[in-house]
Amino acid sequence: MNEAPLRLFDILPMVDHSSNLALMAILSLAVLFTLFIAIWYRFFTPLAKLQRALSNQSMTPRQGCHQLAGIMVIDTALLQELNRLRFQPAEPTLDEVQTLIKRARHVL
Repeated sequence: MNEAPLRLFDILPMVDHSSNLALMAILSLAVLFTLFIAIWYRFFTPLAKLQRALSNQSMTPRQGCHQLAGIMVIDTALLQELNRLRFQPAEPTLDEVQTLIKRARHVL
């Protein structure tokens, strides 16, 4: 009784495993897609652009806070802290704003 399934293997054609071109193409596309998403997330998201502008000093930390407030709509605790920073009489420091951007990156 155990010989019946074995006989089917003699009838069915064997698949040639030496040609993995389709597998390599799919794997290459997956790696390229992942690389594209990682580069996009690192350089082209609004938070990354804002952080770069602050690092290059092309905007003041207060302007960065105002731009970050336009992006943040979800987390009320983070938005309250952001409002406290951007409406205080003294200019917020660059470190405080960058810390808020890092926290916002985890929320968004």
